[in-house]
Amino acid sequence: MTLSVSLPSLCGVLFKPETPFRYDRYRYLLTTSEYSSIRIQLSLALARLFNGQHDTSFHLADQQALCSVVTFIFGAFIGRIGDKMGCKTRAWLCLGTFIQTLFTVGAAIAIWKSGQGSVADVRDNPAWNNTLSFVCVGFMSASMGLQGIMGKRTNTQFTTTGEFV
Repeated sequence: MTLSVSLPSLCGVLFKPETPFRYDRYRYLLTTSEYSSIRIQLSLALARLFNGQHDTSFHLADQQALCSVVTFIFGAFIGRIGDKMGCKTRAWLCLGTFIQTLFTVGAAIAIWKSGQGSVADVRDNPAWNNTLSFVCVGFMSASMGLQGIMGKRTNTQFTTTGEFV
């Protein structure tokens, strides 16, 4: 018995807002580009399971995607500090921006010290495959998660975060 699933139908079934998941709580957590890239990465990882070859290995791209998603959510939960301080107070906006800056500087230092190139040499030799490059991906994603939740909570036309509706 062969199961044939197309990638667009897989995306539509797994990531629709109408799924019975408590979606409304996390609806505005991800920005449009971040949600799209995570959706595509997860869809491709799941599509590999249904292509008949059953490749269940944990590829480097899957590891990077998992690191990115987990640290993005961690960064968004750091943004919950703003709910306690007041999401539009000057103290929180300064502190949140400072934390984002630390994450971004940490990512830059981590990738600089890793010695990795910015692009892969050949298809079989992927870039960013050591521990420090994963630290860089984690810091960048945490910074984007914090920026996303701060932009959503500020809710002005000047925030640089697009919302997923």
